[in-house]
Amino acid sequence: MPEQPAMRESQAMREDWERQEELIDLSEAEIATLLHPVFPEIAIESIAAAKGGKANTNVKVVLAPPVGPVLLRLFVRDPAAGSKEVAILQRLAGQVPVPQVHGFAPDNAVTGHPCAVLGWVEGRRMDLALSAAQSQLERRQMAAAVGEVLARIGRLTFPEAGFLSEDLTVSQSIATGAGGFRSFVAEITGRARVAQRLDPALREDLLRFVEDVAVILDGPPEPARLTHCDYDPSNILLRREDAGWRVAAVLDWEFAVAATPLLDLGHMLRAPQGQDPVFVAALGQGYRAGGGILPEHWVAAAKLLDLLAWLDFLDRPGEHPRLFADAQGVIRTTIDTWPALLAQTAPSSQR
Repeated sequence: MPEQPAMRESQAMREDWERQEELIDLSEAEIATLLHPVFPEIAIESIAAAKGGKANTNVKVVLAPPVGPVLLRLFVRDPAAGSKEVAILQRLAGQVPVPQVHGFAPDNAVTGHPCAVLGWVEGRRMDLALSAAQSQLERRQMAAAVGEVLARIGRLTFPEAGFLSEDLTVSQSIATGAGGFRSFVAEITGRARVAQRLDPALREDLLRFVEDVAVILDGPPEPARLTHCDYDPSNILLRREDAGWRVAAVLDWEFAVAATPLLDLGHMLRAPQGQDPVFVAALGQGYRAGGGILPEHWVAAAKLLDLLAWLDFLDRPGEHPRLFADAQGVIRTTIDTWPALLAQTAPSSQR
């Protein structure tokens, strides 16, 4: 069997991945045009590209007082996601830390893309905060904070699991449990681009593995919950307060679906933080503190579901060799480390 790429730390991976869409270069006059419907009489003091993201164009614009900084966000990758993201931000306002929506337009005269004007949130990206943490206490605080917020996100439930429309109704249902997972894996690995990019021996190993272990995803019926589907440290801003680290904002909701928070937990368990037992334990504790309930083998179930995201990466249009190599490395590592993942269980009180 050909040697598979070694798994790198997820944040190192993400920073190294190729962009999906080129950044749109906007002049100050064009930015002023885009902001005019929301802030018609406010002068622009400065403009800077906002860091992060691989698909959409995000610009930090500092407006004259009393407004101050705002985020201009153009939905380039999937224009239909703009309305959905704004609807989620408005629904979660006051319940979950998210940016304020100042305005939204489904298109614009400058680029044609949906355009949102959001409140600028001061904070430190979680991936950067984790790498700079001076103690395990800080890491525990960060993990517990994002776990607790994830439980709050999941309080928004839906009649069934599925993809969300612009008005946050389920537009297309999706199968859940072991059967649904097996079907998803079989369907994704059968796609032309995935079949071309996924090593054939790894594909066979994956299909056997899924057939054997997917039963872990069956359990008591649970309501479909709002699931971010990109609950990554690069999409979470943290702020250090007197009581410790807290979540300042959860960003970038364009992939959100009605599903299981285990998908988001799987994302948060990616390397490097997912390799730290202290972080993993605090993440689970924070989730339970927010009212969430974890199955016994929640770490393994979350890592298993996360394979769907890595397989989907292999179906992206265009050539992204670093991303494709990383996806195969994660798939192989998940298979090889499965016994260790099963050994991580929830406390007996949650079984």
